[in-house]
Amino acid sequence: MEADYFVGVAQQSLWILALASAPLLLPILVIGVLLGMVQAATSINEQR
Repeated sequence: MEADYFVGVAQQSLWILALASAPLLLPILVIGVLLGMVQAATSINEQR
C-alpha cells in the first residue's frame, strides 16, 4: 500500500515539474526548431 502512495506522489511531482518548466522550455524548443530550419535551408543553398 505504501508503494502505491509513493508512486502517486512521484507522478504528481513530475507533473508539477513539467507544468512549471513548460513556460521556459516551450519558447526554447520553438527557437531551436526555427534555427534548425534556417540552418538546413542555408546549408542546402551552399551545396549548389
